[in-house]
Amino acid sequence: MYSRLVDGCGQEELVHVHHHSLHHEMFNLYARTLHVKPVEEASHTVEMVLEEFSKGLAVFKVMADMYQQIIVVSDSGSNCCGTNGIPSTFYWLACLDHKLVTVLTTVVNKTTKMENGVRSKPSYRYKDVQHMLSLFMLIDACKKLVEYCKCANL
Repeated sequence: MYSRLVDGCGQEELVHVHHHSLHHEMFNLYARTLHVKPVEEASHTVEMVLEEFSKGLAVFKVMADMYQQIIVVSDSGSNCCGTNGIPSTFYWLACLDHKLVTVLTTVVNKTTKMENGVRSKPSYRYKDVQHMLSLFMLIDACKKLVEYCKCANL
């Protein structure tokens, strides 16, 4: 719904609206990207994200009287799920993918170090534990795949 694309592509901030639906008999999942718009505003507050998201829906004539039919799924960042934001207007769910990343990061103990007042890049404390290297390689490969898909506009 709102993302900041970084790494290899420069930095661009976007609001995007996707439609996901499930066929009621066949259980086929349908997903479509409906709207992608660069965000020019410097301050990405919870109110700005809500306003830009609503503008994205308005492109398709989805107005406030239809909002009760919409379920928004996003990360749990304060600019997406704050009190005056998306949950104040729409039914909101936290993204399971983001929650899984948080759990994995906590479980494998991702950490940084401070040296001469400069924070290092995140690293994993348990790289030497048996089978952990495979997990880290999988996590890194998934990140690279996501980065590639974003840069290639897939």
